[in-house]
Order: sequence, then structure tokens, then C-alpha cells
Amino acid sequence: MRSCFRGASPPVGLNSTNCWPENSLSQIRIGRVSACARKPRASFATPSTDVIFCEEETPMSDRLISSFGFQIPSGTPVELLTRISPRSLLYAILVIIAAYVVIRASTTALDMLARQAPRARFFFLMLAPLIRFGIWLSSGVIVLAIFAPSRDTLFAVLASVGLALGLGAQDLVKNIIGGLIILTDRPYQVGDRVRIGDAYGEIDHIGLRSTKLTTPDDTRVTIPNSAILNTMVWNANSGVPTCQVVTDLYLPIDTDPIQAMEIGYEAAYSSPYTLLTKPVVVRLQDAFAHHPHMVLRVKAYVYDHRYEPALQTDITRRAKAEFLRRGLLKSWSYAGTLPAGPSLTKPSQRATESRQE
Repeated sequence: MRSCFRGASPPVGLNSTNCWPENSLSQIRIGRVSACARKPRASFATPSTDVIFCEEETPMSDRLISSFGFQIPSGTPVELLTRISPRSLLYAILVIIAAYVVIRASTTALDMLARQAPRARFFFLMLAPLIRFGIWLSSGVIVLAIFAPSRDTLFAVLASVGLALGLGAQDLVKNIIGGLIILTDRPYQVGDRVRIGDAYGEIDHIGLRSTKLTTPDDTRVTIPNSAILNTMVWNANSGVPTCQVVTDLYLPIDTDPIQAMEIGYEAAYSSPYTLLTKPVVVRLQDAFAHHPHMVLRVKAYVYDHRYEPALQTDITRRAKAEFLRRGLLKSWSYAGTLPAGPSLTKPSQRATESRQE
């Protein structure tokens, strides 16, 4: 089968009879098949249809063939570059910008819904990383469809990208794999209070590369997702607003244990942050680190884990006031009998005392 050219100036590659050599159409890409809105540049006929090539739709590969007389090998990443036109590049950029805008808008909307509906806060926060991942994946598919590479070209591009990532971006690949594991296995989700390594705080962002949490002292910590693959994760609430709060109180070794435990229960149950539907547990044990003393451990549940520091402070304040009122801290009335810890004198006082000596 031969396809003949109809026109005054045939492109490079036609023989003297203005016809393409047999089976050459499968080896040379001439242009984009479309309807011409303006004057057509050229056309040729096949047994089934007429194909028209327009001035404004001429791809880079046709210009290279017409100008230099050589063809771009099919099934290579270079062929994908020849398919890039200003219009397709503009469409791809618009898709990426639209995906970014939709992600920001959806994240803002979910945050507003989470604040307005506290009971469903964790559900809305859980949707944020899933929606973000789905939008980016969909935009990537759309951009790929805009350039419309052949199957061989697509495989060649994927192989080249895979080789480049394997050689120069191993950490990035590990982080992406860790992000996918977080989305599927869900060791934690946005809003959980977790400990990862030495970092402890509330998860406020889960991305494909990293996880970000905010510590109780308002410090932002960024953790690579690859750390999830070989690091233990402690989750305090696992997707629910309540969590257990542990408060340690220190007493002299000769303190009456019955009074100490009674004060611990009273301090926990009287706190406005305590979830009264959950049990309060008080434990007492002796410790001998640097100095003999007694540790009163109060375990209570807070109704919202964001108030964990507030509950610890409130229990300590109430218990300390009652200890002082009952005189349980008299044996610690001077620094010589306190457990080892930071000095009670200021740096300026220590400097003055050293100069006097």
C-alpha cells in the first residue's frame, strides 16, 4: 500500500511520483491529525481517509524532518519532547495550577469543617491527605494524556525516570514509599498525638515526602516518611479526641501514702479538663535516683488531647497546694534534702558566692 501526496511542494521523503515509500508511514511521524481551521498546509490520502496537516498544528517532529531531513526514533524519550507544542505545554501548566488551587481550597474547607464539628474533626482531617494524593495523581494522568505519548515512548520515559530515581534520589523514593504506607496502614493520622523517635506532638500534616507535627512548646518538627519504615511510633489517641495523661508528683520518702493517694484522686477528679467517664488511676512507688523520694503517678483522661499540658498543670497545681496545706512537704523545706536537680540559686548568686570564697 502506498499513500500519495496532494500538493505543490511535497515534504522531504517523497519519491518522484509524490508517494510515500511502502511501510514508511509507520516509521515517520508527520504531524497531528485534525481538522484545519485555516488554510491547510498539505494533505495525503490513504485507502480509508484523507489526512490534513495544518500550519498551526505542525509538531516539532515534522519541522525537524522538513528542515534537516532526518526522523526522530520512535519509542524514545526524545520523541515525547517532539510532541510538546506551546498549546499542550500551556494546558499542562493550567492543569497543575488548577490542582494546586483545588488542594488548597479543599484543605481550607476541611479545616473549617473540623473546627465547626469537633466530634467529626478527625474524620475531616483524615480526608485531607487522601484528597491531596488523589488530586495530584489525577493531574499527573491528565498531563500525560495531554502529551499523548505512544506506548513505547511511555515505557522508555518511565524506565529513564526510574533509573534516575534509583541512582540519585533513593531517599526521595523511600520517603514516597513511607508516605504510601502511612496512607494505607495508617499508624497515625492528622490530629493524632504521637511520639516518633525523640519528637512528640500533634500531627498536623501528612505528605508524600514528610510528616509534620507540632510539639507542646509550639515547635514544628518535620520527619521524613522513610523514618516510619524502621522506627517505632507511639500513638496516644489513635484517631479519637480523648487520650490518657500521666502526671508525676514527687514527695518526701516519709510521706503518708494514704494521704498522698487521696490527694492525687481529688486533684484529678476536681480538674475541669478530666473526662469523668474514664477511670482515674493513682499509683505510688519509691525511687532512689540521687536521693530517696516517693513518686505519686496520676493517670487521667482528658476530653481533648489538645489540653494535655493544661490537665498536667492543673493536677500538679491542685495537688501541690494540698500538699503544702497538710504539711506533707516540710521535710523538703530546705535545699539540702531535695532530690538532685537544677540548682535553686541564680547564676549571678553563684558567681558572687564563688568570688567571696
